[in-house]
Amino acid sequence: SGTTLVEQIVSSHSKVTGAGELNYVGKFGAKYATGSTEVNSEALLGFGSHYLGAIEKLANGRSIVTDKMPHNFQYIGLIFSVFPNAKVIHVNRDPAATCWSNYKHYFTNKGLGHSYDLDDVVTYFGLYKDLMQFWQGHYGGRIFDLNYDNLTINQEDETRKLIQHLGLEWEDKCLSPQSNKRSVRTASQQQVRQKVYQGSSQQWRKFEPYLNQAFNQLTECD
Repeated sequence: SGTTLVEQIVSSHSKVTGAGELNYVGKFGAKYATGSTEVNSEALLGFGSHYLGAIEKLANGRSIVTDKMPHNFQYIGLIFSVFPNAKVIHVNRDPAATCWSNYKHYFTNKGLGHSYDLDDVVTYFGLYKDLMQFWQGHYGGRIFDLNYDNLTINQEDETRKLIQHLGLEWEDKCLSPQSNKRSVRTASQQQVRQKVYQGSSQQWRKFEPYLNQAFNQLTECD
């Protein structure tokens, strides 16, 4: 979806540590977000304490840590309630490109079973879009929408907007994410070692004749 590239850009900044995909929000907070456990001030403080304690070990002494777990979109209400200073970056990409990227990779992580079936991927994408519209209706300007394809076309302009939104001073290193030497453990680890390039969102079209029109309904989600 482009989240790995965006984390590489942000974590190229000297004040930021890129921590990758962390399961801590879901691990410590899902029971509150889903209503299976009573939510009160003590519970929220406990969630915040557990989360901060976990990421502090990954911060490498820097004041800002990125958590690029895509499933965090489910918990934006919880995140803003507990961490009022949190910055949420919502990476938007062509729906078909996103669904194809999920489908073509073999994920062994829990919670990604929908990626094994084209129809399930499309259904999940629709649910994600609905929920994001709900969060944006509530939190508006606190969620920074970053279009992945615009980023690849106008890299410097979009990167400067992103860094400004995060309240950071500009550093030229943010324009060379391929030079960021931090370890990347997601499926995009090879792509992010290259310079930012255009056209990746159209690669799925090479396989379009074999998809049985599975992505046709995505126009309703876009």
